[in-house]
Amino acid sequence: MDGRVQVSRRPFAPDLLENDMVPISRATVIARPTLDAFVDSVIPRDETPGALDAGVADAVLATIQSQPEVARLLETGLEALERASRAHCGRLFASASTEDRQALLRALAEGREPPGWGPEGPPVGPFWNVARGLVVRLFYGSPAGWAEVGFPGPSVDRGGYRHTIVRPNPLGTA
Repeated sequence: MDGRVQVSRRPFAPDLLENDMVPISRATVIARPTLDAFVDSVIPRDETPGALDAGVADAVLATIQSQPEVARLLETGLEALERASRAHCGRLFASASTEDRQALLRALAEGREPPGWGPEGPPVGPFWNVARGLVVRLFYGSPAGWAEVGFPGPSVDRGGYRHTIVRPNPLGTA
């Protein structure tokens, strides 16, 4: 991408501003507020950082730069999520309450198209599996995710795990 992609307002959410749109390729544009809200809803902040705090939305955008099929799936799925949010609560997904967002994500997780998803939206199952999967993998692959599960991080900085994980062979054979 050369950075000169023209971005126009999208009909699915005309009140999103042009500077809210992130061009991925000449054919794919992602609404950044929608992506941020999705990421934040999948792994929200509580007493510990959530996925948005860990930079997962940026990591998603970086990951899909070289994956046009995944980028298109996310674009059409997030557009459908915006339509569903408007049908569900009359608001943009990013402006919806936590309860409204969770109700929409629950429908996706259960394999149901929320009202307003529409025929333009991708199949719910593949969208949910790919979008949620990206968020989860990128969060738990980050230092914030490591801290959540108690993983100390890369071992190379400390000489490896050999002395703490590998046990001598109890049979004494090589």
